[in-house]
Amino acid sequence: MRCDFVVFSRIRKITPSGAVSTVCGSGSDAFVEGVGTSASIRYPTGLVIDPFNTCYVSDSWSRRIVRVALNTGRVSAFVGSGRQATDDGVGTNASFDYPSGLALDPQLNVWAVDYNKHTIRRCSPDGAVLTVVGNNKAGFADGAGTNALFNGPNAVACDADGFVYVADCNNYRVRRIDPTTAVATTYAGTGVMTWKDDVPARSGWTGPFGLGLDSDGRSLFVADSNRLRRIPLEDDLTEVLDGGLGAGANASAGGELGVVVTVAGSDRQDMVNGSGTQACFSGPGLLATDSKNNCYVPEWNNHRIRKITPDGVVTTFAGSTKGYRDGQGTNAQFNCPYGVASDDDDNLYVSDGYNRRVRKITPAGVVSTLVGTGTDALKEGIGAAASIRYPTGLVVDHTGTQLIVSDSWSRKLVRVNLTSGELKIFAGSGRQEWVDSMGTNAGFDYPTALAIDSQNNVFVVDYNQHRIRKVAPNGAVTTFAGTGRKGAIDGSGTNAYVETRWLQEIRLSLTHYVLSVD
Repeated sequence: MRCDFVVFSRIRKITPSGAVSTVCGSGSDAFVEGVGTSASIRYPTGLVIDPFNTCYVSDSWSRRIVRVALNTGRVSAFVGSGRQATDDGVGTNASFDYPSGLALDPQLNVWAVDYNKHTIRRCSPDGAVLTVVGNNKAGFADGAGTNALFNGPNAVACDADGFVYVADCNNYRVRRIDPTTAVATTYAGTGVMTWKDDVPARSGWTGPFGLGLDSDGRSLFVADSNRLRRIPLEDDLTEVLDGGLGAGANASAGGELGVVVTVAGSDRQDMVNGSGTQACFSGPGLLATDSKNNCYVPEWNNHRIRKITPDGVVTTFAGSTKGYRDGQGTNAQFNCPYGVASDDDDNLYVSDGYNRRVRKITPAGVVSTLVGTGTDALKEGIGAAASIRYPTGLVVDHTGTQLIVSDSWSRKLVRVNLTSGELKIFAGSGRQEWVDSMGTNAGFDYPTALAIDSQNNVFVVDYNQHRIRKVAPNGAVTTFAGTGRKGAIDGSGTNAYVETRWLQEIRLSLTHYVLSVD
């Protein structure tokens, strides 16, 4: 799913085809009205778009809610004086402490969470701000207006009837506000920090912080720590809220009607095989797929290669406890595997990081060592006569005969002949530098993830340099994108800024290059 998102003091837009552009914001730590990148927003958090293509954004650090005309990119202050206060009023005469989550109701009122003051505020279309519930103190109490208490509310959502739902994070509850009476009630959760799928009144939560309604308004989705949960919203939910199933006990497409369901995710870092959310991982790395659309995931912390079928069934394909051993499936051992690549015959190649080896796994699960001795050195040679310091990213070229591997600690790319097992240096001087040149005259800082295009050009994440480098089949190294400074600036080539701290993978499509930050 693609959506608008906020990052680096900007509002960015992603089209359905994946094109990213900056709507507004300069990246400077200031609030400045203006158009497009001549405007500045300090720290955008919540945002919501009305039917007239106006985007409302919480600028938490400027203590304002700003209005962005998406057709023109014009940014203007909607409400908030910029003072750290909690005054109700009109427009810039009103004040916020730390506005965050936003939602829009059917009357086009903007509902805002004032996080530090534990209040829910309502902004009418003409900019009149009113505190509806909460009284600036952290706590828990259902009730009307200032008699209601919240503790660290993060997000709000409005349904078609105007009811407002609140992710009351530190109370481990989802609350609901009647907009007519200003009465806040507990919609889901017991107040105990636990995970439990059940009817809302008996459900357990570990930290709800994001809310969203589905397109037909029948389900409320809640981001709860590392899980995505769903609460069906039904007209006959009254008995369910009182703790009984009542009419909501009929089965429906996502579970029992009125029952909180975990859609995806798990809070555990563990090694558990199973289907969908029953499975757990710990330290997943750079993955690959085979011709049958099975996905293979190396696990840094679990020292295993996991397999995920197209139906979401997770099994251990190879590996067991930390160590080094060739063998069949779970009889083999790895030590912090980092990346995996596949060839046309569905063989897998694994960068076995701290074993300082590149391993091969056949489709039948037989694990063998392709190159490497385990010594902390890079040495050209064949098979066990060759050594590699710390292999990370790897990719098979389109001839199916060459495996290209990032040796991050040696600051080089090496090429392994898959027929003979011969390892040779492909590019990189070994010096910690940024130099575009030919072969071993070029310099990398810390090469990691790799991808390859149809012409066998290799694209490299140069992690510490915040650059994407391109290596031609003849070894010519150029800088494809990035300036060497971390950031998020749209543009062409070296005019763009890349934040490689979060850049875990680089993927290529047939028509354009896509950086994936999964």
